[in-house]
Amino acid sequence: MKTKTEVNQFVAREDVGFVLEPTVKALLAHGMTSAQVLETVTESAKRVIRLSLSDAGEKLSVAELDAEAAKAAKTLVDDMVQKLRGKAA
Repeated sequence: MKTKTEVNQFVAREDVGFVLEPTVKALLAHGMTSAQVLETVTESAKRVIRLSLSDAGEKLSVAELDAEAAKAAKTLVDDMVQKLRGKAA
């Protein structure tokens, strides 16, 4: 069974996808590489996670926040690249 903290972190990562997916899609559609998009959206992912966890009464250290944001942003960018490749095929 997952702890409340683990569930809140999962929800926060999902919030990153929900909030930033249109931005990632637009950046990729305008020719940015996945590495460029990842660099661009990671800082925004930190903010989304911080807000989401704050609403849940959770806090992360700076290192934990950086790691969660990097993981969420990479997952989002990778998923969007795969979706766009699927549409192009």
